[in-house]
Amino acid sequence: MNSFRTAPTAAPPSGGSRGAYRQLPLYPDLALTLVETGTRDGRPVVVLHGAAGPASMAGLIKHLSVEHRVFAPTHPGWDNTDRPHWCSGVDDLAIAHLDLLDGQGLRDVVVVGRSFGRWVAAEMAIRDRGSRIAALVLLDAIGPEIPGHAMHIPDGKAPQVPGPAPQALKALRIHGGPSLHDAKPLRRLGRSRHLPS
Repeated sequence: MNSFRTAPTAAPPSGGSRGAYRQLPLYPDLALTLVETGTRDGRPVVVLHGAAGPASMAGLIKHLSVEHRVFAPTHPGWDNTDRPHWCSGVDDLAIAHLDLLDGQGLRDVVVVGRSFGRWVAAEMAIRDRGSRIAALVLLDAIGPEIPGHAMHIPDGKAPQVPGPAPQALKALRIHGGPSLHDAKPLRRLGRSRHLPS
């Protein structure tokens, strides 16, 4: 069992309001590292990072925090955060992030996911039986299998295309599997009756 950390393990996103950076215990063996910032009465927005990690979302978090209440969790395993052995798939992340919404009493939530975070956001919407999520914004999506479009993660060898850090790639492979795609999300999103239209 992992112990809870009382201090963040990675630097909060830079620029603008740093917000409340904390560890939020979700389960006995998992505390999410979380940035909460923005206007207290603003519409809640959850920002889910991709393989490049939470720092890659700093500009978007700063922009959204002007009018919204922003929650930006670090996926377990990124930026030296604890990842319990059972937390090894996109479904585990989606359930943990839905429990975050429940624990904070959030409704009418906009979930923004970029890259790998998009996959997690879509899985959250599919599993959101409590109708907490009102809208999805999906950026640079990976995850759904789209015929004719192979998934490729930059390896950092091309100077204009920096890849994720080795530790982030390891976490990405643990959660996303070796192929980094799943044929199911698009079909499930298409038949979900509880999603907003």
